[in-house]
Amino acid sequence: MAFKKGISGNPNGKEVGTLNKMTVIQKERLQMFFEHNFPKVQANYDQLDAKDQLTFMLSILEYFMPKMARIEITDTEGKNPFDNIKVTFVDGTKGK
Repeated sequence: MAFKKGISGNPNGKEVGTLNKMTVIQKERLQMFFEHNFPKVQANYDQLDAKDQLTFMLSILEYFMPKMARIEITDTEGKNPFDNIKVTFVDGTKGK
C-alpha cells in the first residue's frame, strides 16, 4: 500500500523536529567533552591567532546553536516588496 503525500505511515511516530537518537547522543558527548576539557581547550584557543580563533568558533558553533533558516519575503503577488522602496536624502544643514 502506497503512502499518500502529507500523511504519515505511522501517525504515532516522532513529532516534527524530534532529533534522531544518535544525534542527541553525539551532541551530549560533545558537550561533555568540552565541559571536562574546557581548561585545555581554552589554553589552546588563547594561543591561536585571531583568524584561527574565528575559524575554530565557526566550526563548533553549529553544535551548540541551531542554524538559522533563510527566509524569503514576498508580497501577495510573489514579488519582493522592497524592490519599490525609494530613499531620498536631504541636506539637514540647510537653513541653520
